[in-house]
Amino acid sequence: MKAAIQRVNASSETNSGKVQQLQTVRFQPIRAQGRKLALAYLGLWGIVCDQVGGLYQSSEKLLNDAVERGERMEEALYATLAEWSRCITKQQAPFHEQVEADFRRSARLANEAGQDFEAQLERQVERALTRLGIPTRERLAKLNQEIERLNAILDEKLAQKEAVHA
Repeated sequence: MKAAIQRVNASSETNSGKVQQLQTVRFQPIRAQGRKLALAYLGLWGIVCDQVGGLYQSSEKLLNDAVERGERMEEALYATLAEWSRCITKQQAPFHEQVEADFRRSARLANEAGQDFEAQLERQVERALTRLGIPTRERLAKLNQEIERLNAILDEKLAQKEAVHA
């Protein structure tokens, strides 16, 4: 069997233009899908950042609402105690002292519970930020201290250098 060899006599300019045009047509869907993938990745990071911000804001609002509610309850409790104390006679003084002690203990326990809640909320927010790779408040504070320390060293070195040249 004989194979026929066919020679193409085309200029390199013509072939190059057609090849480039063919490549552009073939790779255009791939480029479009790659762009969509990159935009989706970027968009997901934006959503995560929005969600973390929303989580922090909603937890901060929850804490503020709880504090406001606690203040209203405390005021109502003080008003009730004031009313009770007006009603108590000298014969009931020991009972009155016990009520006040119980109230102080209850107020202290409520305050401690609020502080525990706040600490727990902060730990949860910090865990969420850590999982997302966002530095914590403590880490940023340490970095700021280190920057200030290095700036002080640089200022001292510059002052020494200026003193030597003066």
